[in-house]
Amino acid sequence: MANVARLALGICAVVGLAGCAGDPAGSLTGNTGIAADDFPPIGPTSSFVGELVEADNGCLMLRTGSGVDSWLVWPEGSTRDEKDPTTVHLGGGREVRPGDALEVTGQAIGFGDLPDGDNQDSMWGAAARYCVPADAPEPKIIRAGSITQA
Repeated sequence: MANVARLALGICAVVGLAGCAGDPAGSLTGNTGIAADDFPPIGPTSSFVGELVEADNGCLMLRTGSGVDSWLVWPEGSTRDEKDPTTVHLGGGREVRPGDALEVTGQAIGFGDLPDGDNQDSMWGAAARYCVPADAPEPKIIRAGSITQA
């Protein structure tokens, strides 16, 4: 039985899917799949202002003044801190963490706007469904083009 548990943990570590227990950042730790690298060009953008919060499941969300929590797809080149997965490095020496007030210029998107997002077994599809309840209010997901501290 111990070998089965080790195998399962190994698969979680390699695959990095959202449903694996023990991942404090909801499958998006390290530098795997947090940013819009390799996404098609961003569409029309809006401004979203709120506080970066860590949800109970470990996902990082933007909590807007209306109380809506939206999952963030970070700007290209963003990475998670390897020692503290709640810290995101935005580039240029800038970093953000839960509690920071942010202004996000980005696009409200749905599951189908993520690469292979309609496939719940894909990396982005699984992570989005883990982080965003199906009945969550809009915008469920914000694809960030840029982020500044407010």
